[in-house]
Amino acid sequence: ADELKLAAQLRGVVLPVKQVIRREKARRITEEEKQFKVYCHLRRLRADKRLKGARDKKAREVAEEGVGGGRR
Repeated sequence: ADELKLAAQLRGVVLPVKQVIRREKARRITEEEKQFKVYCHLRRLRADKRLKGARDKKAREVAEEGVGGGRR
């Protein structure tokens, strides 16, 4: 209780925050970058992450049964 009364808030800079600014030189956009569909790629990655557990479980079940996988 006595320690709480003696506690004081630090008012100075404890750790300075350094902003790191990295500048890139201007360059031409490559044809590959123009053709790449970023939104579709991110949606696919998000879906793969969300469905990973279910896909692993199904693959395990198929492996345990010994029956070939695939659609009927």
